[in-house]
Amino acid sequence: MSGTKAMRALRLGLGAAALLALCALLAACGGSGDGTGASGAATAASGGSPAGTSDVAAAKKIADAAQSGSVLGPAAGAIDPAQLRPATGAAIKAFPYKTGGPPKSVVMVACAPNAATCPHEAGLMKSTFDILGIRSRVITSRDFSPAATQSAWNDALASKPDAIVGIATPGTSIGPQLARAKKAGVFTMYVNGTEKSGRGFDAYIPGAWTLGQATMAAKMIVDGQGKTNVTWLDVPLFPDLGTSEGIAFMKRYCPGCTVKSGQYTAEQILDPVKAQQLTASALSADPKLDFFALASSDGQMNAAAQAMRTSKPDAKLAAVGLTADAQSSLAKGDFPFIVGAPQQWIALQAVDATLRGLAGKPTLPPEDLEMGVYIMTKDNAPANPKFTFGPLDRWAIKQFDFVTPYGKAWNVDLTRVAQALA
Repeated sequence: MSGTKAMRALRLGLGAAALLALCALLAACGGSGDGTGASGAATAASGGSPAGTSDVAAAKKIADAAQSGSVLGPAAGAIDPAQLRPATGAAIKAFPYKTGGPPKSVVMVACAPNAATCPHEAGLMKSTFDILGIRSRVITSRDFSPAATQSAWNDALASKPDAIVGIATPGTSIGPQLARAKKAGVFTMYVNGTEKSGRGFDAYIPGAWTLGQATMAAKMIVDGQGKTNVTWLDVPLFPDLGTSEGIAFMKRYCPGCTVKSGQYTAEQILDPVKAQQLTASALSADPKLDFFALASSDGQMNAAAQAMRTSKPDAKLAAVGLTADAQSSLAKGDFPFIVGAPQQWIALQAVDATLRGLAGKPTLPPEDLEMGVYIMTKDNAPANPKFTFGPLDRWAIKQFDFVTPYGKAWNVDLTRVAQALA
């Protein structure tokens, strides 16, 4: 089977045959020059300065900042360590919104309910809009299929809101719905991505996924002492998750590391059986693997971890996403660390952009947005016996208070949003 056909089988989730093809592909096939193509082929990291302590030192500086508080950087685009700094230097640009005025309504369309990030961000936005006196509601897509996403957006449009916020509902799936919204004068925004996920939205909130991937790369470099062996998989449906930037970061700053790349579908990682098969195949393809990295921690991480314990207990699982489920996996030892941007920070950037749109003002372009990314380990994790978002969100704010600047700009108390969470 050719490399192209093997990856096509993987994307379609055709079970054992596809997974065996991935094993052969990762173990034996030649790849593209940058090692990040759809072939999923193994390539040694290359580029950057010669291997040595300076490479690990650059990664350690980033990992230490993210683990001791928060590392601040661009919310979208390639990551250069020179751009990064502690979050204490953040200059949050909040729109000076004033409550009152004509009533407005906003609908949040969230991706599938079994992806924890989407409904939580939608709930945070709704709580904030409630405080601001803006009527809002949440519609959740039944799954990640284009048909389900289109149906959810059709329901949102039927209510004739002033704005619709799509959370991980790619523009590539809803072109006609975005055109209808534009014609009706409805402000639209995409959260957790940029135009890579589809044009047609009025605004984009990237969610700092590329910064999260680069920070995860830095931590894996440090943990592997500059000799880390990683298989890193991407989700083509969501190109803004930034896996290619994370791989590029590792190759540039860790010439002694080895990175193999490939792809998986949202359906594969959300199904526990398929998640186990996907993980087991990657592990059997490389007996010397140190990390199995996924684009996002949304999915069946427990199933993936179970496959790792069975196939290669000394390998580690890594994925971007500062979620309650990820903290549960951290506590059980399935993750050595978790990394990502706080959902409430993303939600506040989305609310701010919505307020600008409703006021007829220009929104901040993705390249001008900054966000903090955190690393949590067992050593700095908060007590969270039920593994819910409340303790996790309050921990993130304690590391760096990104909430107060928005509250001051809008003249409201936003601290109660996180305080009210279980």
